Amino acid sequence: MAKQDAAKIRPIRKTKTSNRRTLVKNSGDISPKARRGRVIASVGTNYLIRDSSGQIVESYLGGTIITPYKDSTIVAVGDYVWYLEDSYSDVNHDAGAARILKVDLRRSKFSRKTAHYNTKEQVMASNIDNVIIFSSALDPVYNKKLIDRYLVSCEIGEVNPVICVNKIDLVPGDYVNQDLDIYRELGYEVHLLSVSESIGLDSVLESISGEVSLLSGPSGAGKSSFINHVLGGDFQDVGAVSERNGKGQHTTSFSRMFEIGDGGYIIDSPGIRELAVWGIEEGELQLYYHDFDDYSGNCKYPLCSHVHEPGCAVVEAVENNEVDLERYTSYLSFLDTL
Repeated sequence: MAKQDAAKIRPIRKTKTSNRRTLVKNSGDISPKARRGRVIASVGTNYLIRDSSGQIVESYLGGTIITPYKDSTIVAVGDYVWYLEDSYSDVNHDAGAARILKVDLRRSKFSRKTAHYNTKEQVMASNIDNVIIFSSALDPVYNKKLIDRYLVSCEIGEVNPVICVNKIDLVPGDYVNQDLDIYRELGYEVHLLSVSESIGLDSVLESISGEVSLLSGPSGAGKSSFINHVLGGDFQDVGAVSERNGKGQHTTSFSRMFEIGDGGYIIDSPGIRELAVWGIEEGELQLYYHDFDDYSGNCKYPLCSHVHEPGCAVVEAVENNEVDLERYTSYLSFLDTL
């Protein structure tokens, strides 16, 4: 575990540049004085960038920016960007702020559809190795349909999913362990833990050691407590679960990257209650449910949706308990949203 320098995770000062319009271009030249760094925090169009020497630079988005991601989040936490530091101050921004000029190609990403705007991609983090799918055994109870959506989105974004269920000390017996066996059988990594009781944490940290991981999941599951344990201090606020609706309350308002030692980083992000997966068509969904792989080739029709067609080998496998019924139901629910 690595302690964080509090100065390096200070809140971003929002400036008037947040309201500027940005012209997005696919290509172009940038100033030879531009420097390269990595985005480690974002609030709107304001960002913190860590340069190659480890210094933190406050930056903003404005004017013209070169990026291949015109229909996506222009700048996301984890992006490598080129920026130019301003040496003057005016009414638009603070002295010493930097202007982002260009975004490099992303090797991986975790994204979803933007809320209320399904034609635009929201990138939650880029250039990452893992997504820690963080939920809890109780208060609020984990949702396997949501976990399934995470798994599909991880595969689309070419990142490794790590399923973590917190608060196992609140659930008696071996129920959660057995309930999640289906994911182990499919080859996914599963960790059961209790942050409050310091159970199972070492195995998670060993799994993500030396890598960049996004921490994501519902509010109230204990993500902030997990971050505080990993960093060895109270760096994120901890909130209680709403008694009115049993759902978590947001305690993380923006995404930020923390160093956790051994060359590894963890990106904390605001809690989510649902996940609209980006980059998938209706006919493609079955390809991401690998429970079907051994059976789909035996269906009567080559473009079988595994829903209503006669001679469907997947449906037959479900009826014979060879494919998990709950996973199949999850597939039908997911398919209906597409």
